[in-house]
Amino acid sequence: MTDEFTAAQQYTAIAVYFDSAGLGQLARRFHTLADIERHHALGIIEFLLGRGYPVQVGGIGEIASTFTSPQNAVEFILRREHDTTGRITQLSRLARFGDDYLADRFVQALLADQVEHTARVMTLLTEIYATNGDLAEIDDYAGRDYVRV
Repeated sequence: MTDEFTAAQQYTAIAVYFDSAGLGQLARRFHTLADIERHHALGIIEFLLGRGYPVQVGGIGEIASTFTSPQNAVEFILRREHDTTGRITQLSRLARFGDDYLADRFVQALLADQVEHTARVMTLLTEIYATNGDLAEIDDYAGRDYVRV
């Protein structure tokens, strides 16, 4: 849950970076990704409460808000996504070893979303590499490949 709220805030910080650089389509895409991450966090809360577990919402992790380029921002979030995928995979292992099939199914759904999410970020980074940093072309691509919630 904390990872998802942290990711939501990180995506918002990157969206603000893109907005301030005049890259509206990229900003819109990252605001949408922030909404998806918040939705994941709320889904985790609902799952835990529905199973009778106590839930406390605390602080979030560290957020980076300064980037040297759009490429740097996307590379940064891709590393974070890979880290998150590893943690979700570990949760799946714990659920399986604990014979908690409902938790495993829930975590598998999260993992599927995570894999799709990471693939979209990787595709965006590939496009950034392919355009040699042409900001207008990157922003145009982000508008064409817009992620919907």
